[in-house]
Amino acid sequence: LSEVEPDKNSSWALSPEENIILNIKSKREIQTPMTIEEALGIVASMGGFNRRKSDGSPGMVSLWRGFVKLQIQTDLFK
Repeated sequence: LSEVEPDKNSSWALSPEENIILNIKSKREIQTPMTIEEALGIVASMGGFNRRKSDGSPGMVSLWRGFVKLQIQTDLFK
């Protein structure tokens, strides 16, 4: 989805709790909605992806690790 429609609002793919946690992790303004591409980058960085310009796109392992951490934090948030 991030490759087809990267500018779509992340609330379309993530729960409100997940969006809150990602906004806290990114230390960004909450007034502007986060795009799917931004949310995916934050999830990948939670999984160990460095997000340097030369690194390219995150791999499946860093995304999986990031989503596992996001799920744990979401469960604790509820």
